[in-house]
Amino acid sequence: MLLKTQAVHDAWAAPEHILELRISINGQTYTATDVVSLTYDSGAMNGDAFALGSTYANSIKITFSHIVEGIELLNEVTPEIGIQLPDGSWDYTKLGVFVIDSEVNQDRNNSQTSLSATDRMVMMGSSYESKLTYPASLIDIITEVANIAGVKLNEADIARLPSIKVSAFPKGTTLRQVIGYVAQFTGGFATFDRDGLLDIRGLQDPNFVVSADNYVSKGLNKNETFYRIGGMQAEVTQSSKDDSGNDVNNTINLQAGSSAGSQIKLTNPAMTQDKLEDLYQQFRNINFYPYSLSWFADPSLEAGDWVTIEDNKGNEFKSPALGLTLTFGGGLTGSLKADTTVTASTNLFIRVNLIRK
Repeated sequence: MLLKTQAVHDAWAAPEHILELRISINGQTYTATDVVSLTYDSGAMNGDAFALGSTYANSIKITFSHIVEGIELLNEVTPEIGIQLPDGSWDYTKLGVFVIDSEVNQDRNNSQTSLSATDRMVMMGSSYESKLTYPASLIDIITEVANIAGVKLNEADIARLPSIKVSAFPKGTTLRQVIGYVAQFTGGFATFDRDGLLDIRGLQDPNFVVSADNYVSKGLNKNETFYRIGGMQAEVTQSSKDDSGNDVNNTINLQAGSSAGSQIKLTNPAMTQDKLEDLYQQFRNINFYPYSLSWFADPSLEAGDWVTIEDNKGNEFKSPALGLTLTFGGGLTGSLKADTTVTASTNLFIRVNLIRK
């Protein structure tokens, strides 16, 4: 969660507030009067199963109220949502740094311009050609990935990665896959933060509460059965040479914990049994209620934050915000969700691959 004062959180929780937009593109700034709507979509570990090591590409869509000339593919877009505080000052919350990755549509009949943009995850599609000596540390790997992609790291968070060394990844592995593998070893997910920096994060608990007053009427849907894992599986494919010098792939399946119940199933060529056991111990006691919630949003909340949700009878439960969307159209609304599928304690395996939008 972004660090904000209590006055800012109180302003977002108030029943009435005055909002503004500030969108920077190509040296030009646009405001709420220029915009019909803005939507923001983000995620972390979200999916039918708990997606450890996800590499979700956060994105925005903007519709302008007039024709905007000069916007091109690969232009960067930096949107911020502002709220007026009781003392008359303004606080702005950045949503991220996004790259226009599809056609800019100019509807001249209706005098509107619309665009879609994705964060810098869009720059992580090339192959990882490493020059490191292996086994290599997670910090060295993620630093090399950032240098290859031409992106900057959230250095403070990356410096706190565990001192784990792993073996080399197979040829043809993409930068995006590699950062997902690194995130798996840490028990987290890979993302680009609101400042556009590459980061590896875990679930965080900012002690944030959404009261019944702050969500849309009948906007809460909750599965009354806990999600909890029975065990973890890892599919490990390793390359070697046969006697004739030909490449041979050998796939093994590792198991930690019980093979019954919901499984977190990983695909990671550098995973080992010891590292999988460590991950299982980290997550063996995790549990939460799957849910979806429509609310009057506070944009400082981020995907991957735990949220305490109060129902209309005053009962509270805590679940992670694995999916988060915001919609600005004069006012601001949003949705939170953790739609992980609950599985009974049977030998049913749920495959979890790296999230790809």
